[in-house]
Amino acid sequence: MEPANYEFSYKVSDYESGSDFGHAENRQGDKAEGTYFVVLPDGTKQVVEYEAAEDVFKPRISVIPAGTASSRAGDWSY
Repeated sequence: MEPANYEFSYKVSDYESGSDFGHAENRQGDKAEGTYFVVLPDGTKQVVEYEAAEDVFKPRISVIPAGTASSRAGDWSY
């Protein structure tokens, strides 16, 4: 069986509903790396960067307070 190799990303930013979240992932063989985020109703952004391999998941979680430059939706890229 061939190893899985892929890359994807998506982002939702809908002013009317207040939805602001996204996810990006890159996988080469048994190793995947990615980032996902959500902006909460109070403007706080939660970000999870992760590495995953067979039987291993290493998340790095950060919380960015509302009002800081990197908590705005347009500041996040894949």
